[in-house]
Amino acid sequence: MSVFVTVGLELLEHRLGADRIRGARTTAKEIVDLCGGLPLALAVVSARALMHPHFPLGALAQHLRDNQDSLVAFSSHDPRTDPRSVFSRSYDTLSGGAAALFRLLSLHPSQDITLSAATSLSSTHPRATREYMAELVDRNMIVEQTPGRYACHTLLRSYAAELGRSVDGKEILAEARARMFEHYLHSADAATTLLAPHNSDVVLPPPRVGVRPQRFDDRADAAQWIVAERYVLPALIQDVRHYPRVDTFRRQLTAALEMCVESPVP
Repeated sequence: MSVFVTVGLELLEHRLGADRIRGARTTAKEIVDLCGGLPLALAVVSARALMHPHFPLGALAQHLRDNQDSLVAFSSHDPRTDPRSVFSRSYDTLSGGAAALFRLLSLHPSQDITLSAATSLSSTHPRATREYMAELVDRNMIVEQTPGRYACHTLLRSYAAELGRSVDGKEILAEARARMFEHYLHSADAATTLLAPHNSDVVLPPPRVGVRPQRFDDRADAAQWIVAERYVLPALIQDVRHYPRVDTFRRQLTAALEMCVESPVP
């Protein structure tokens, strides 16, 4: 059992009582998982469970499942525990560049993103992107899991998506999404060209302005990138239905995944 699940269960037991958790421990674990182990989310859920002591925890878990990728299940009239109110206190202190990047992070199909991909997504200089990401880390909006790879909690991504729809508008979001697709398309093409140069026969048009594909020093570097992005690439393939270069994108990303299997890291 992971540390965050253990801590989350302890928090639920403290608030709801061990007897209520003991009879539905599997469901309680699911609730912790659906809350991402986030203390704020668990506090809101616990408060609702206390308001309805006769409701089974399974009903609460179902409500969370039905509203995944949304703040609906965690909304509260109390500004001290309402996620939007809490998150806005940090968001309102961000610089304009960091705030804009935070909103765009919700477009990424995975909770974790590299500095390179964030640079293409936001169409900013790598140095500026690094500064903005550091600012977001300082405000606890994202976490740097490993050097150059960052994660954003599901609730914060939902908050960022809401802000993006209200602040940026469809055209800005569509352009950012296209840059993200092209970032991975050209990065995958560069990786497969290194790993299997004779199998790469698709000539891609130049990427649009602002896209900075991943660069690779050698075959090992390319293979490591594919392994690191093994969850992002399939998600992008599923998420590319409305992108104008669908066939090319699917083909190149599929080739990248196949290279990951056929060409282990040297």
